[in-house]
Amino acid sequence: MHLHLISQTDNWEKCETCDYPKVYFSNLPSGKDFQIKTEFTVDVSIDNVLAYLQKIPEYCDWVFNCKSTTLLSKSSKTSGIYRSIIGTPWPFKDNEVYMQYSFKEVEKNKVWRLYQKCLPNFAPINENLERITRFKAVWEISVVSENKTKIVYFAETGGPKNMIKPVKNVLLCTAPNKTVNALISQIMNSKF
Repeated sequence: MHLHLISQTDNWEKCETCDYPKVYFSNLPSGKDFQIKTEFTVDVSIDNVLAYLQKIPEYCDWVFNCKSTTLLSKSSKTSGIYRSIIGTPWPFKDNEVYMQYSFKEVEKNKVWRLYQKCLPNFAPINENLERITRFKAVWEISVVSENKTKIVYFAETGGPKNMIKPVKNVLLCTAPNKTVNALISQIMNSKF
């Protein structure tokens, strides 16, 4: 996924329940696929942000409703595969996702991207969990100044067609906003 391909739509809606950072979402023509975007800054150097984001098992400290994250393999210092379990309210099953991740330096010492893509067929289906099969994201992390970093988050995800408004609000507004706010808090409170 390349950042210049991010906006496949101009029909972005602002999440009304999210003040900071502002979260926007868009329905894709399929009616069951969605895009989410937001951007924010943290008063921490890019090196510290990258160091924090590379701590894969700590993703549960900030990903909304995460119950567990396990690093399964590393293909390099900056790429690998992990598994997460995301809690959902009754009567739904908790979600299971296998994610491939990689960090790429885009501009020397200035811009990095974290790419995430779900691997729906990575392991046999666990009947007790709902497998996430449609999700990919890119986080662009760039230098604003020596101790300030800008993060742009963009994701594409799927859900049921004609999702009811409360579920859609949680998936497209609440979850991304709470995830980003928890990430900001974790990064700002980390000891580097």
